[in-house]
Amino acid sequence: MTKTRFCGIIATSFLGVISVDDYYLALRTFILYNMNYLMHDKMEFPNISFDFKEKEARNEILELVNQELRMNTLNFKLSDLEKIIDGVFNPNLDNPVVEITDYKRFFGNLSKLMNMKYDVVERQNLLKFIWLRMTPDDFKNPEDFLEKNINILKDRTFIDYLEEKTIDVPFFKDYKVTAFTHNTYYFNESINDMEFTISNDEVGVKLPVVRYGIYEKNGEKVCEIGSIQHITSNYYDSKMIQLEKKVDRLKYKLNKDVSEYYKYKVEPKSLISLLLFVGMLKEKGINKIIVPAMYPLANLYHIKRVECYKTFLRGRWTKETAKTENSKFRQEVKLLDKIDRIDEISASKTNNLLRLFERLLYHLDGSTITNYPGEVSNYFEFTFNTDSIKGESVKQLIKKSE
Repeated sequence: MTKTRFCGIIATSFLGVISVDDYYLALRTFILYNMNYLMHDKMEFPNISFDFKEKEARNEILELVNQELRMNTLNFKLSDLEKIIDGVFNPNLDNPVVEITDYKRFFGNLSKLMNMKYDVVERQNLLKFIWLRMTPDDFKNPEDFLEKNINILKDRTFIDYLEEKTIDVPFFKDYKVTAFTHNTYYFNESINDMEFTISNDEVGVKLPVVRYGIYEKNGEKVCEIGSIQHITSNYYDSKMIQLEKKVDRLKYKLNKDVSEYYKYKVEPKSLISLLLFVGMLKEKGINKIIVPAMYPLANLYHIKRVECYKTFLRGRWTKETAKTENSKFRQEVKLLDKIDRIDEISASKTNNLLRLFERLLYHLDGSTITNYPGEVSNYFEFTFNTDSIKGESVKQLIKKSE
């Protein structure tokens, strides 16, 4: 079996069939090493339950745990193994529940995903964090959810951007624009990041990153966009600040002759990233974009992490240290205030993304919304058409120079 490394993973050339050994490795790894954590973690992860609908599945898991109890080769605590059995036979319905109706396909797909990760730590992170990307629909169809993620990891649409590549953008005619794609962190909304950098001869600044995944749906490729996120740089020198200001002046050209309604809560830099990305999708023959409206576990995960961090921050200061390190103390008070508004910020991020796509519709005449969240699914579905484009600046971002 040949293996080809790309995008930080190893994709196997044969993923349609799995061996019995691979299947049982996935079953054993998930049940014994991950399930208890996902159901009961107090510190970091939002607790979820797994409802195995088939009696055969529950019995197979029971036999696996009983075998471990008899052999106890891995020194598991008896109480942890009992919690696993209790969770399988009596799932806590107060938690979000993943409903597994075809357990062999479920563990088969987990096995395929594990085979696409060549590092033990990466495999563990995958099995722990992949659930954060589930939408409400995915809780009822986890087998399809896992298969979609397999197909995203296998996709090679932007394989030519695994190394930073210059793209032709007339809008930035005085600067160099590069694009670069890579796998992103497990707790982010999508599997891949597309990064755009604007640079002169000396320095470069980054535009908001597009988080995406490409897979086939109903026989054609579609692109799912989880977020368009501003990334704060850890380092800025005077030359970078100067370039940032020049890019900021350019970005407002996008708002020329646009009504206040379509400018409201639309950050022009995010719009630039989206337009550049749409142009790249167009080149690859993709014209359908899907935007999930909600990631319930991701929201809960960030809230839980924030609570832990708030406890840490509040416990590190005394009256004396607050006086002696007053500047740092005031910075952390401001950070706590921002953290306390995490729900508001999360809702704003989702709404702003949808506003961004509404603005895209305005510029791309003939584009259509084929589904709104809540009608047929939890997705916003959009088919774009670049034949008729409003705004000269928008044309210069989507279309290449003749």
